[in-house]
Amino acid sequence: MKKTNLIIFIVGLVLGILGMIGAFYYSVIDNQYESTQQPIEQTFDDTQIKNIDISLKRANLDIVSGDKLKLEGQSDSKAQNVKATTKGDRLALQLKGSKKSKTEININPFYLNRSTASYTLTVPQSQLNQLKINGKQATGEVRGISAEKVILDIEQAGFEVEESDIETFDGHVRWGSLDVSDTTLKQVKTSVNKGELSLEDVPADIPMTLNNQFGSTDVMFAAPLKKAYITTNNDSGEIDIEDLTNYKALQQNKSSNIEIHITNQYGTVTLMDK
Repeated sequence: MKKTNLIIFIVGLVLGILGMIGAFYYSVIDNQYESTQQPIEQTFDDTQIKNIDISLKRANLDIVSGDKLKLEGQSDSKAQNVKATTKGDRLALQLKGSKKSKTEININPFYLNRSTASYTLTVPQSQLNQLKINGKQATGEVRGISAEKVILDIEQAGFEVEESDIETFDGHVRWGSLDVSDTTLKQVKTSVNKGELSLEDVPADIPMTLNNQFGSTDVMFAAPLKKAYITTNNDSGEIDIEDLTNYKALQQNKSSNIEIHITNQYGTVTLMDK
C-alpha cells in the first residue's frame, strides 16, 4: 500500500510540475512571442510591376495569384524586417524573420511547432516577366502564377511550386528541397548541390539542363518522351533513365534540337514517364 501511494505521489508530482511549466509557457513565453508579432500589409501598382525580386531569410512565404499586387503577413520581431522598393517595372522585396525563433517546449502536451515570420504575396493573374526568389533558412510555396521566367535559389530551405504556368524555370538547390508539380513548363535548368529536387508531371519533349552534385534529382514526365535527345555526363554517381518508355528510340534522336542534358557527380538523377 505504501509503495502504491508513493507511486501515485510521484506521478502526481510530475504532472503538477508539467502543469506549472505549461502554465508558465502560455502565460509568459507565449505572450512575449505574440507581443513581437507585427502585422504587415502593403499594396503596389500592379499596372507597372512586371518583375519581382525577393530576398527571403528565416521566414515563410506563400505566393498566390489574385486581383491585386499586395503583401500581407506577420513579422516575428518589432524590428523592421520588411523592405519594399520599386523602380520602373521592378519590385524588390526583402523579407526576414528574427534571428531567434520562438521558444518551444518539446515535452508533450505542450509542444507547438510554430513557424517564424510568415508572409503572403498576391500577384496579378496576368503574366509576369520574371519572378526571382533567393531563400535562405526559409520555406515557401508558389501557386497558380503565370511568368515568363522563374528563378529559385535556395539554401537551407524548402520550396514548392504548383499549378503554375512558367515558360522558363531556373531552380538551384544549394541545400534543401524543391518540389515542382502540376506546372506547365517550356524550358528547365536546375542544379542541386546537397538536397532534393523533384519535378512531377513535366511536359514531354522540352529542353532541360540538369546539374546534380551530391543530391538527388527526380523527373517524372507527364507523357513518354518522343522527340528529345538525352546526353549524360556522369562522374561517380548514378543516372537512371533506362525505365523511360522510349529509351532505346530516344538514343537515335541525335539530330533533335530538343536536348535533355544531365551532368552528375556523386548523386543520383532519375528520369521516368507515365
